[in-house]
This record gives sequence, C-alpha cells and structure tokens, in this order.
Amino acid sequence: MVAGYRTLGRWKYVWYVTWVVLLQQAFILVLEVFSFFNGLDMLYTYLSSSALTVLLLLVLERVREK
Repeated sequence: MVAGYRTLGRWKYVWYVTWVVLLQQAFILVLEVFSFFNGLDMLYTYLSSSALTVLLLLVLERVREK
C-alpha cells in the first residue's frame, strides 16, 4: 500500500504528511545546530519551512488526483 490521498483518506493523509515533514525538518535542524545556532531564528525557519512543505505536498497530491 502506498500512502496517498485516496488510499488513506483526507485527514489521515494530512497527518501522515505533517509528521513525515516535521521529522525530516527536525533531522535537518539537528544537522544545522552544529554549524549555526540562533535558537529563535532556527525555530522560525523550522516552522515556516515545515508549513510550506506540507502545503506544497497537499497541493501537489490534490493536482495529481485530478
């Protein structure tokens, strides 16, 4: 089974995408801590990048569905 909008349903897919993106962004954040550390700036970057990525994935999945 492939995780997709049709196979999981709307809300399960949104939660799946959100958690996967947050985990991926957290991994990148951990790597960036070693080279650059400004806590508040990194938090803003983490949250905005995660939100943008989730939004783009949901839009792309919606377009692919049609």
